[in-house]
Amino acid sequence: MVFITDTFRLLVMGNVPTHEIEQLLDADIEMQHQEGMKPGMILQKIGDSMPGLGIVAAGPGHRDHHAGHQRAAGRDRPQVAAALVGTFLGIFISYGFLQPLATNLDLANDDESRIFEVIKSGIIATAKGLNPIAALEFARRVITDDYRPAFQEMENFVKGNK
Repeated sequence: MVFITDTFRLLVMGNVPTHEIEQLLDADIEMQHQEGMKPGMILQKIGDSMPGLGIVAAGPGHRDHHAGHQRAAGRDRPQVAAALVGTFLGIFISYGFLQPLATNLDLANDDESRIFEVIKSGIIATAKGLNPIAALEFARRVITDDYRPAFQEMENFVKGNK
């Protein structure tokens, strides 16, 4: 909402060329996109470290396994199992949980940036003096194919036709 109201405030003030407003919106969208990337990047880095943490966790079990050669055969199996479980958990948490979560955060951030691009296109078309249906057409064309309504569908919605 702030994105829209701040932009319209500039339009109402006047004396700001349309191309300057467009550059400002592009910079704003880019900054918001970069800020939105941080949580996914942090989660990605944590996920990248988990297999290593699992391998480090395997160290004591491996050490105990070698020290156990002086003991009777078969007694050192729990230490080896603990080492393998630690390694498996590190890999599982990374690739089964953290990496997919980081990817979903990145995709959500991309979707949010796309919404701002749609709004920007509509506002810039309006600032250039296009009629409302034409301004909406500029915004509609920026919507991805998965969600883009047909022109007639959009026009009927705007006019209140069913």
